[in-house]
Amino acid sequence: MKRYGYILLLMVVLLMGVSACERAAATAPVVPTADNVPFPTPVSNDTMKNIQALTATAAALPSGVQPTAAVVEPQATPVVEVQPTAAPQPEPTAVPQPEPTQAPVVVVTTAPVRPTTYSLQKGEHPYCIARRYNIDVDALLNLNGISRTQSNFAEGFTLKIPGTGNYVGERRLKAHPVSYTVVAGDTVNKIACAFGDVMPEDIIAANSLQSPYTLTAGQTLNIP
Repeated sequence: MKRYGYILLLMVVLLMGVSACERAAATAPVVPTADNVPFPTPVSNDTMKNIQALTATAAALPSGVQPTAAVVEPQATPVVEVQPTAAPQPEPTAVPQPEPTQAPVVVVTTAPVRPTTYSLQKGEHPYCIARRYNIDVDALLNLNGISRTQSNFAEGFTLKIPGTGNYVGERRLKAHPVSYTVVAGDTVNKIACAFGDVMPEDIIAANSLQSPYTLTAGQTLNIP
């Protein structure tokens, strides 16, 4: 803007000089005196128009003025909307469920009620009956006239059971409760005799056996 002002001032001076020259050609120059104080020569309307035209031209085509670098408007940076990333949700942890436990089979063992007589079943003998019902062996043998050397007893042989006396020694021959695998020739009564103090009725109840209580080799029984 200062440069434009200097150019405008230079043009005004030049125009004033041209105007002074025109006047000098038309009239004689006036010599200034002490009483004659010079004042600026008024500018005519035509001169003002010329100044305005020159100013417009100078403004449009400035002489010797380097073009000003164009101001580059900064481009607006596109705003990229960032979608919020959902935080990964932890997978639900499976709660271990307790495995269903099978209710234990509660078998109420039959109290060995001592009978007055007993018929031997297949696989049984007097010593087995003495352990089962907590009977004194000698009293049982004497009451039935059986010697200790006798070992073979027919199925169905009837024993008289003494009312007094208890078994002397360990009635239990094998530990139980336990699982037992049936072998060929086994019967419920024979298995009961093998364990000593186990009642045949308790084995039947523990395994839900049905009469006539036939067993198969390889069959597993629960011995209470």
